[in-house]
Amino acid sequence: MKSYKNIAFGIGLSALSLMGCTKNFDEINTDPNEPDMVPTYSLFYNGTRVIMDESRGQWYGLRGSDIWMQYIGQRNYLDEDRYFYRESSVNGGWRELYLALNNLNEVIKIAEDEEHGYDFAEVYGNAHNQVQAARIFKAYTFQTLTENHGDIPYQSYSGENPDFQALGEHMFPVYAESADIYADMLEELKDAAAQIDESKPVFTDFDLIYFGNASNWKKLANSLRLRLAVRVKDSQELGAIAQQHIAELKANPAALIADNSENAAYHFEGNDIKGAPVYKAYYTGTQRTDFMLSQHLVDVLKGKAQKPNGDDYQNPFAGILDPRLFKFGAPGTTSKITEADMKAAIKANEHITAAPETYIGIPVGVADSVGQNLAQVASLPGTIRMQADFAEPIMSYAEVCFLLSEVNDWDDSWYAKGVAASLEQWHVNAEDAQTYIDQLPAATEASVLTQKYIAFYGQPNEAWAEYRRTGFPKTVYLPGEVAYVDDNGFEHTFQPQVVGQTNIPSRFRYPLDEFDLNGTNYLNAIEKRGGNDMMIPHFWAKK
Repeated sequence: MKSYKNIAFGIGLSALSLMGCTKNFDEINTDPNEPDMVPTYSLFYNGTRVIMDESRGQWYGLRGSDIWMQYIGQRNYLDEDRYFYRESSVNGGWRELYLALNNLNEVIKIAEDEEHGYDFAEVYGNAHNQVQAARIFKAYTFQTLTENHGDIPYQSYSGENPDFQALGEHMFPVYAESADIYADMLEELKDAAAQIDESKPVFTDFDLIYFGNASNWKKLANSLRLRLAVRVKDSQELGAIAQQHIAELKANPAALIADNSENAAYHFEGNDIKGAPVYKAYYTGTQRTDFMLSQHLVDVLKGKAQKPNGDDYQNPFAGILDPRLFKFGAPGTTSKITEADMKAAIKANEHITAAPETYIGIPVGVADSVGQNLAQVASLPGTIRMQADFAEPIMSYAEVCFLLSEVNDWDDSWYAKGVAASLEQWHVNAEDAQTYIDQLPAATEASVLTQKYIAFYGQPNEAWAEYRRTGFPKTVYLPGEVAYVDDNGFEHTFQPQVVGQTNIPSRFRYPLDEFDLNGTNYLNAIEKRGGNDMMIPHFWAKK
């Protein structure tokens, strides 16, 4: 068995676990039959749930990339729409993701503890496969953190970089360079996939992603590797390495997610406590209705050709009605269908479809009063995404198809497969799907990447990263543009609350809590990247 490297995350988290592990973990867990040792499935279940709940929840997710990529807009307090986000949201997201990563790390420690933990882990599946699944989901989570922030504290299972100091003995870890992190994640995913034993289950309980299916975990690792390789393929730092990974993977598409039955998604449990994050944002706690479909998304799906001021919308699908409109959103509310009635119907899983003109989006970047007025008639998210048991997507066959289209010079066949897969994923019936596909223009950079954006509904972090990498979709509203024209003909301009902001933000600033908890390395990281500004581009971003 491989001896696990106990490398570090500082800020006092190295001994924490969300499932109640203690700092004397190695001392008390000496008997696999005693309840002191936390089951690996419990650690994995809790870690993956927190990661998905936090990254897609209403603070670090909905009020971040979901709004910035203009899938949704807020009806009240539109500060985040104008890029002025709450520091507490980023502090909380950073903290919770690292705590959850610590849980995944404990899975590896227990499963590789030959004296006691290995046999204990075997009770709940295959210990060796549990290690690989934890490695895969750690890579997915570190991807989220580095793409949201840049250089970050990072930990590797096998990498030798001395700057990989998170999740262990270093109480004050340095911030590893983002390029080094991507290079290591690519190798981690490749190695984890190679080591999975497909003949044995991963977990027998509480794997709410693939329910123990080792073959699907292997395909997820390969698919995530393709995603990351494409992300950095045009960079000076990692372009050559990325192309090697791409060549291996595109030569063997069977090693990737191959249909919607193999999609990676976290299946939330369908209740108020452990329900899906969008459901909880609307139906638990304060039960507010803060988020509506954005005008941008609705107009793209309706096939609009022009923006409100008459400029070319650069919509490759102008004039084509996308049937996903009726799945992504609900009809706007009127005096006959109140918001409360619509919200109750959605919760009861009563899907309501109406004429396209009744789907009304809310503009982003405008004054609070404009959003508040339009909220009286705007569309809520649709039935599918609002359910308590919604399966939050992690990696889909549609995304794999669009990646393969791109690495095969915008291949038309993979493009068509990607669109078809997305339509099926969102439960569009076969007849409507084919009607839509028959109208599509041929595969180009613009058409493939705009379809990819549409398919990323529910995966806003991926859409945000792709926008920064490619500049697509070209349909999004940018600061200074007219975002809405009211019934009196008055033009409302997208006015950011962050000085000098001319585009969608490139990253979150580092959380302020880090100044208190890991100040020296926090300041060093800011100095290295030339500030803590939201517009400092990633090394892989389109310049």
